[in-house]
Amino acid sequence: ILGDVDATINALQGGLTAVPLESAAALVGRIQGGLRSLGAPGVQDVAQSLGQLQQALTTGQLDGAGALLARLSAQVIDVAEQQPGMIGDRLRTLSGLLTSASEQLR
Repeated sequence: ILGDVDATINALQGGLTAVPLESAAALVGRIQGGLRSLGAPGVQDVAQSLGQLQQALTTGQLDGAGALLARLSAQVIDVAEQQPGMIGDRLRTLSGLLTSASEQLR
């Protein structure tokens, strides 16, 4: 999961249009599966939001993506606070980038 989170961080740092929708959807799917393995409270909420994001990316139906990213950011930070070490740090970084991305889409 760490590699996929890092790839997402790098993609978001490059801007929302830096990654093709198809590649972004595949990455979101991998992260969704990896997060489930953490078993932390709140992971199911993140997984559900990631599923919605993956569907939006796959179909190109991005109306409401800003609100979805904002909700996902809040959910990710909740999970991050329960994770020690590097994964918690990366998830906190990811949450901040999701917030920035959500603001760009509003």
